[in-house]
Amino acid sequence: MLLAPWFADRWVVQAFTQIFLLNSLLVTIWASPHQRRNRQVLLILWGMSFAASLIVLLPLAPHYRDLALKVEIVSRVPILTACAVGILVFVFRRGTVTLDGIFAALAAYLLIALVFAQFYVLVLMWAPESFRFPTPIEEGMGPALESAMVYFSFVTIATLGYGDILPQTETARMLAVIEAVVGQFYVAVIVALLVGKFISNAPASPPE
Repeated sequence: MLLAPWFADRWVVQAFTQIFLLNSLLVTIWASPHQRRNRQVLLILWGMSFAASLIVLLPLAPHYRDLALKVEIVSRVPILTACAVGILVFVFRRGTVTLDGIFAALAAYLLIALVFAQFYVLVLMWAPESFRFPTPIEEGMGPALESAMVYFSFVTIATLGYGDILPQTETARMLAVIEAVVGQFYVAVIVALLVGKFISNAPASPPE
């Protein structure tokens, strides 16, 4: 996330993205070994995302590149969603909450923000007027626009409200509202519940 805006080469960003997706997917599969059918579906989706990301890098007509990008994003959304859900299920199924469980919940929180970022990109692909940017962005769904939507998603889920990127259409506004509510609910309920269990499971200090 920090390095992507500094890379001018699209393939470097795609390589990091696909490695991140594959790593998250393998961790989720390891945490839920009983869901074999879902494992196959997720691996197929990752293969589609990987193939589409390679097509986007090819010097093809803009129409084909946009279509490949849509396939990449559409196949990426269920992978990120499944990873976030799988991590939370794994954490809550364990009898005790460890420090690793709290970090896992944080990872799921970040994945949720990335899921919404993909939705925002899809909305822009179908309706470019959905968002207003502080400076014009070149036409095409390049890394700059995807990075901007990731930034907007994290600003929204954390309810910072900088206001430099503004949703203009009803669809974009409703997505932003839903993400803000999900972010507040996540921190107020899920994270608080895990931290409370972690504190209650901690060994009491011996009396002095």
